[in-house]
Amino acid sequence: MDIRAFISSVDTPLWVIIIGSILFGSILAKVSLSLVSVIKLFSAPSYVKLIRNSLSRPLYFFFPLLLLTVSMGFYIDGHPDSAIPFNFLKSLLIIASAVVLSRMVSIIERITIINLEIDPAASVAHRKLFTRIQFIRRLFVMSIGVVALALILLSFEKGRQFGVGLLTSAGILSVILGFAAQKSLGNLLASLQVAFTQPIKIGDTVVVEKEVGNIEEINITYVVVRLWDRRRLILPITYFIDTPFENWTRNDNSLIAVVYLYLDYRTPLEALRQKHRELVKQHPNWDGEVCELHVTDTQAQQIVVRATMSVSSPLESFALRSYVREQLIVWLRDNHPESLPGMRVIQ
Repeated sequence: MDIRAFISSVDTPLWVIIIGSILFGSILAKVSLSLVSVIKLFSAPSYVKLIRNSLSRPLYFFFPLLLLTVSMGFYIDGHPDSAIPFNFLKSLLIIASAVVLSRMVSIIERITIINLEIDPAASVAHRKLFTRIQFIRRLFVMSIGVVALALILLSFEKGRQFGVGLLTSAGILSVILGFAAQKSLGNLLASLQVAFTQPIKIGDTVVVEKEVGNIEEINITYVVVRLWDRRRLILPITYFIDTPFENWTRNDNSLIAVVYLYLDYRTPLEALRQKHRELVKQHPNWDGEVCELHVTDTQAQQIVVRATMSVSSPLESFALRSYVREQLIVWLRDNHPESLPGMRVIQ
């Protein structure tokens, strides 16, 4: 007599199987989490805390479900009417397994980021690597979800028939499915292109739809842009492949801040240039490289003066531009009011 036949011959009450599976499963989860402490001997304790925090709850579901499903597999040999609950348990076990695997992928991602000391705010190279790691993690999690769904469908007779029907169907159905999947496949290919060619990265400052913001999330199908006023602009990922846009931090965070002033022809340009240089030098956001002032255009009633100054990041540009613009206007108003624009009338 084999083990399966022996266990099936023992008429164990169902409630005993359930309670026993939950009890021994909880013990296995506890033992597994305790063994994680061995990692302290080989690596930083922070890894242990990360693993325990991420896997504690999923493991306390996974091990009881695993033992209960195995026990029910033997139990239904003598109780065929329990097949439906058994299939339901198998589906729950597949879901729990998918959750555990997804958490493990997230743990690997976090440990990789910690080991490589990746800080998205530190440099462009860090943002590139961070974007790729996030994309790979999301791709693995999506693959785990697809496989789990396929296994759940194959667990049921009707699900298997549905899967075979999808695989062997042709004609109109294939064409419809092809058109339906075209956009999803386009998004997937676009996300691969964005992840590896990297026209955008997490933390980049971009101008999209006439709005300035920072790339906050890059997902498989969409990108979240955090605008300056804390709104979120959600764009399909194909937008960054098909539509021209500005990326202010593509290869370098430095930027030229620009202020335009519309002034009268009587403006003392050299004095204005010296005042501009004085204001920029005393501001902490200036990086010490570019500080210039030029007349860029002449109009019927006024001239166009452009003041430029370099900053190390886009975040510092707005404050410096606003400060220079305000102080130059105040200086002109108090010292050279004739320089302010106005209507000139000749009698």
